[in-house]
Amino acid sequence: TQSTWGVFTETKLMEALSENFKVYWAALEDMSSWQAQMYGVLITSVAWFAIFPVSILVNLTVFPYYRNVMDNADKIRWDLRIVRSVAAFYGFYHGVQLWINAEYAPFWVDVVNTVTPASEAFMKIVTGFFVFEFLMYYIVFLWLRKHDNELLVHHILGLAGFATFLLDGHGHFFGLLLFTEEFSAPWTGISWLLSKMKYSHTIPWLINQWIMVIVWVTCRSAVDWLMFYYYFVNYKKTIPGLHWLSSFILMLGTSTLAFYLNPIWLKAKFLNAWNWSPIPNKEFRRKE
Repeated sequence: TQSTWGVFTETKLMEALSENFKVYWAALEDMSSWQAQMYGVLITSVAWFAIFPVSILVNLTVFPYYRNVMDNADKIRWDLRIVRSVAAFYGFYHGVQLWINAEYAPFWVDVVNTVTPASEAFMKIVTGFFVFEFLMYYIVFLWLRKHDNELLVHHILGLAGFATFLLDGHGHFFGLLLFTEEFSAPWTGISWLLSKMKYSHTIPWLINQWIMVIVWVTCRSAVDWLMFYYYFVNYKKTIPGLHWLSSFILMLGTSTLAFYLNPIWLKAKFLNAWNWSPIPNKEFRRKE
């Protein structure tokens, strides 16, 4: 009897979770009003904040180095990197779908006006992610008293850009393409962790460094130039069709990445890999 009751309870719980998920996902795909859009951003912001304590609990349970060696500041940094990695794989998935899934084909035909329920949900999820990042930046700053101006500018541009895409209802193509660049996050996180553990002289660190170089070339630098290409080739649609703020942030952000940040970061990753040494404690690394 207890076994039957347990199966019955588990089944009911799964059905309830499934129904709740459908309700919330329908809210994310709702394009009926700006109130529906803000509600979707609220839902996703809460979801991103929920991932953070889950990361803490998982790391405390299964990761001895995190539990016994890391100081509190580095624990926060690592947990933030976990959340960013979740966002990165989500963005990479949709970036790949943009290229291989026939359902995404209309985005290539009309880069300004094509909007689908899936892209609407994507914009809300990514906007919620940048809300999380923006708020966590100040929470961490108040606690650690350390700031990173480049990171803050990145969060401001990301939040403003995706919020404008969402509210304006145009340019979802550029949002789907742009967020692919976040796929660098898991690999920079691995590099940071291995360096903290004094493993930067090991083969796994070197392999990860070359992966970062490949990711930077394919998922960041190449995407920057694709953004420019599709914006200006379709200028008869993009200039009048996109909100001026979307165009401004898109060009400002992409130009900053293409001509300043990504070349600096790519050079650092490449030189780290090129100058790698198996000798422990040899200083050859630049900024992670």
